[in-house]
Amino acid sequence: MGMKILICALGIAALSLAGGIAWYRLRSSMKFATIKLLDKPSFIKVLAQIREAFSENFATLLKLNRKKRRNLYRGGKEYRICIRDLKDHARRALDKATADVLGRLRLTEEIFQESYNRMEHDPEVALAFSKVCSIPVKNVSSLLNQSRLNEIFKFTTSRTSKINEEDPNELNIKMKMIEDEIYEQFGFETEEIEAAVAKYQSEMGSWIQQNREINNNLLENTNEDLF
Repeated sequence: MGMKILICALGIAALSLAGGIAWYRLRSSMKFATIKLLDKPSFIKVLAQIREAFSENFATLLKLNRKKRRNLYRGGKEYRICIRDLKDHARRALDKATADVLGRLRLTEEIFQESYNRMEHDPEVALAFSKVCSIPVKNVSSLLNQSRLNEIFKFTTSRTSKINEEDPNELNIKMKMIEDEIYEQFGFETEEIEAAVAKYQSEMGSWIQQNREINNNLLENTNEDLF
């Protein structure tokens, strides 16, 4: 459906969200009344529930995949298979999370899609989408301070700015290689970095914008969804 979800503030990966369904939230008890479009607060709350369901299904798979591929030759055949498998698992986990949440709320797909179409350029909606496929991190490591984040951003920018790849499969591989380089170099996963970036968002604004622009350019080159 063409919805691109940026998974982390570094712009390391993205994933297409299957169109969902929605109604309008009237009360805190989650009762809904049938209307044509979902309002922004309700839409964002539905996305938050999809994120929670996705994380429950996907977090363990992600951890196991990372452990396996980091013991393989980076960029080799088995490494590539690992990343392809991760993408397949992510799509299935997201499909299941979306279906489960929307089914539980008795929502309809075309209404959710139309609600998204009306709000896709809203900054708050875009932020909510950016978190859908991100594993939540409750406690930010004290080692991930602003100085350390600056180092990570410089490292990431030096890698991503050199990529000029129109093949979505190859771009996906290269992005995951950068993710593994970051872990090897700094010892943090992307979701941990994302949580720290959110904590220091006002101080890191210029770096965040720079990396988002690089990421958006890469996605435009491939015109494909990545994970």
